Amino acid sequence: AAAAAAVSAADKMELLAMACDAEGHAALIALLSEGEASSAQAATQNLRGAVLRLSTDRNGCRVVQKALEVAPRDLQIQLALELRGSIMGCVEHMHGNFVIQKVIERLPQSALGFVVEEIEGQAEYLASHMYGCRAVQRLFEHCSQAQIRGVLDRVLLRAARLARDTYGNNVLRHLLEHGSVDDKRRIIDVMCAGDIVELAQNKSSSLVLERCLQVATFGEHAAALSAQRASLVAAVLAP
Repeated sequence: AAAAAAVSAADKMELLAMACDAEGHAALIALLSEGEASSAQAATQNLRGAVLRLSTDRNGCRVVQKALEVAPRDLQIQLALELRGSIMGCVEHMHGNFVIQKVIERLPQSALGFVVEEIEGQAEYLASHMYGCRAVQRLFEHCSQAQIRGVLDRVLLRAARLARDTYGNNVLRHLLEHGSVDDKRRIIDVMCAGDIVELAQNKSSSLVLERCLQVATFGEHAAALSAQRASLVAAVLAP
């Protein structure tokens, strides 16, 4: 109650300062999570115009994430749209990437076009980026195949390189979990075409190879991937 009273009495600038403060941001998050609906919505409204700045702040990004979780749909979309044109900068940022992940998780597919558009052209780069790989994986989880076809094709085109990459291997393994049977088939075919011994000995690609064997043996598309499974086994057992 005290936190709600403090926030409701603050003007916009004071609220934004609180959002970036180590203790103040915790009070704001508590208000957004547990406060009266009117006070929480007023606080969320006061974040408008500052979403980008807060998203790249260590504490502010947490407030934005919570606002995206609890805001009504129309306000949620308004907050997210403040990041239009800055998606790449946020995705590459150690704090901002968490906000973009939350945007992808919380907005309806129909409202994610601007996020997909800004990521698509840099999909290969982001797939091997320390923070960017997370946003690409969230797209696999929350968007339709048709909506992110450009992202998928760019990732699959560089599957051989990404399999050996410290972060790219995570993206391929995630796609093997969430992708279509055709996407899975393309990844397995790339692995079969490579040097299996080298792939198995590489820390990153060995994880992709293991996931390929799993999805082709036990996954929901295992029956459709029987030919790929046979090729993988033959490649692994070859002298």
